[in-house]
Amino acid sequence: MEKSYSQCKFTTKFQSNLIRHQKNTHRSVATQFKCECPYATNSKYNMELHRTRFRELGIDCYNNFSQRIICPVCGSKYQLRNELRQHIVTDHNETIEEENIVFESDSELFE
Repeated sequence: MEKSYSQCKFTTKFQSNLIRHQKNTHRSVATQFKCECPYATNSKYNMELHRTRFRELGIDCYNNFSQRIICPVCGSKYQLRNELRQHIVTDHNETIEEENIVFESDSELFE
């Protein structure tokens, strides 16, 4: 028997999935964890992961930076090296070597 949530069109066969959906999707905005950047989550664990990623890079949060990494093939701009790498593989069917990554500014904050 399908279970549904009254606040949206979500349906599932399992009560546990319905409870998880409610907790992760419909929790009050007041209880959300919000970063200084636009990132917000209902999970304390996910917020810690978000902050830890950038702490390990020695920065607060990449969403606060205007620096962009430029695709040498088409000029598209990305905030993270792995975003650029994925773009190059997906859109240009190529790979890029570390020494060929170019930043929009002289400050290479992602080193």
